[in-house]
Amino acid sequence: MINEICEKFKTYFWHDSEISSFQLIQTGYGIYTVADICFGLDLITDNGYKKVNLTFKNCVLFNCELNLKGKYLCSNQISSADCMSSSKL
Repeated sequence: MINEICEKFKTYFWHDSEISSFQLIQTGYGIYTVADICFGLDLITDNGYKKVNLTFKNCVLFNCELNLKGKYLCSNQISSADCMSSSKL
């Protein structure tokens, strides 16, 4: 299933799409803590920008590089995005 999700993720045009918000929502306690990681995006489509929410649900591990200064200097635009599974969790 994760491979299908990653392949779908890679079909979107990420370059020059824009991040409008980022949120971490934690639930549970101690070793039972999981998180939803939510991005508000202005995603480039064939018809211009479309406002979408991208949510990674029940994350235990999430590895992300987010250059906040670069985001500010580039008008919130995304240079690239990729999805891969590096854990069986």
